Order: sequence, then structure tokens, then C-alpha cells
Amino acid sequence: WLLIPILTLVLGITLGVLVIVWLEREISAGIQQRIGPEYAGPLGVLQALADGTKLLFKENLFPSRGDTRLFSIGPS
Repeated sequence: WLLIPILTLVLGITLGVLVIVWLEREISAGIQQRIGPEYAGPLGVLQALADGTKLLFKENLFPSRGDTRLFSIGPS
């Protein structure tokens, strides 16, 4: 029975983060007077899923010459 409150808390936090990210995108789009990510599903709610999918399938490229450790800690 201990698992139910833990899963409820995790689900609530996850949904809260999704709503906050969506609101942040919509508010920043309004401030910057741009359309925003509204083309990926109704009201742009699938944009986070599209961004996550893109991040999962992103190919990490490393240079054949040079310091690969230094390259890996840099921004991508």
C-alpha cells in the first residue's frame, strides 16, 4: 500500500512539470509576439513529446581528432 501514495506523488509532480513547461512556452510566445509551438497537436501540448523524442534520437558526434573528454562536457 505504500506504493500508491508514492506513484500518486510522482504522477502529480510529472503532470505539474508538463503544465509549467507548456505555460512557460505559451507565455514567452505571447511576450515575444510570436506564434509559438501550436502546430504539434491541439494548443501545442504534443510539442514537449516531440522535443523529448528528438532528444532521445539525437546522434552524439565526437571529433576523430582532439580532446573527446573536453568536447563531451561542452554544450551541445
